[in-house]
Amino acid sequence: MNLKDMYRTAAKPDRQCIGATLVMRFESPDGQSEETVNYSPLFDLKYGTNPNQPAQILVPSVYGFRVRELRSADRPAKGGPSLTNVEDTYWAAQTLKYFDEPAAAVMKHENPSGIAVGPDLRSAFLRAFYGDWIAAYGGSVCFNRQLDRDTAELIAEQIERDGKKEFKRFIDVVAAPDFDEGVMPVLERRRDVRIFQYDGLDRLPRFDGDEYSPCIKTIGGTSDMLAVEKPWLTVYRKPEHLLEGHPRQPGTGVVTKRKPAENELLDMYFGMLVAANLRSNGVAIVKDQYSLSPGTGQQDRVRALGQAMGRVSDLFSERFQQLNRDGLQDIFAAHEYGFEGSVLASDGFLPFKDSVDLCAKKGIRAIVQPGGSVRDAEVITAADEHDIAMIFTGERSFSHH
Repeated sequence: MNLKDMYRTAAKPDRQCIGATLVMRFESPDGQSEETVNYSPLFDLKYGTNPNQPAQILVPSVYGFRVRELRSADRPAKGGPSLTNVEDTYWAAQTLKYFDEPAAAVMKHENPSGIAVGPDLRSAFLRAFYGDWIAAYGGSVCFNRQLDRDTAELIAEQIERDGKKEFKRFIDVVAAPDFDEGVMPVLERRRDVRIFQYDGLDRLPRFDGDEYSPCIKTIGGTSDMLAVEKPWLTVYRKPEHLLEGHPRQPGTGVVTKRKPAENELLDMYFGMLVAANLRSNGVAIVKDQYSLSPGTGQQDRVRALGQAMGRVSDLFSERFQQLNRDGLQDIFAAHEYGFEGSVLASDGFLPFKDSVDLCAKKGIRAIVQPGGSVRDAEVITAADEHDIAMIFTGERSFSHH
């Protein structure tokens, strides 16, 4: 049996496993109020995490974020979305919800291979995609606003290789809140792509004080134990609020002799929001509000930093060869994806000065991190020695999705 047949065979629905309705009751800490939430089926998935795991999406009756697959009558379904497709869209939304500017995220296994804001969606998509076009292969491309035709044409672009036409970029999912007139026929040239429409992005909680529904997690992947927690919400509503520090955390804000420049502050804010939705330990190296590279899922922070730096270095020269092959050599200047002038954002404190020394060696000019290490003073001293601007947020943003 070949791989495709295995996937088709294993993905047949098992009605003993799906079709459930979940009812949860939440009580306030003071016992004065109670809320019952009904979760009902939204749609079946092609499969769950793997092809031998039947799955279904359930949604609560009281919350607004929804994802649906768009299909036209003359375009056969690809086989329905997988759980990973839906998870990628959800985790993209958790970062894209913060940006008022046009923004794009290219997702792989619930982490961005690239994320960017730009003057328009086309620019944001290109910056996000070429942040790491290798990791983007087979990924989900998600946008924070209505998808326009110019950007759709890039997604559906074809080239000729060995006398045959093929799509320039292999993309599994395109997701947006809506689509301009004429966009769907462009995307549907690609019969291998799933098209998602989602709504409720503006209803996702972002800031401390926003109304929210609790996050529900299974422990160990079964319903034997469930954890219910408040979602991660930041007190920082604007970049300039970082300068002031956390209102309930003394010793936060700018902790170095040098304050960040205006462009560095914008990148610190952007990077903080990106790092908050990476799998921990997570760091993001960003510049001009696009990601050079994330480092994700490492068990120590210096390795997460090394992973991110290694990807930036490895891809630097190859990127422009790839841009030439794709006919986009005039889009980016050679220096744009280099370290010089970039910013590091970390989802947890930097426990040792070695991370700061590494940043200085590469040309990273500013660092945003929660602070809280017993060696904070050494880390700050190292930053001052290298003339690196540093901000403590007082907000750890671990995520173990």
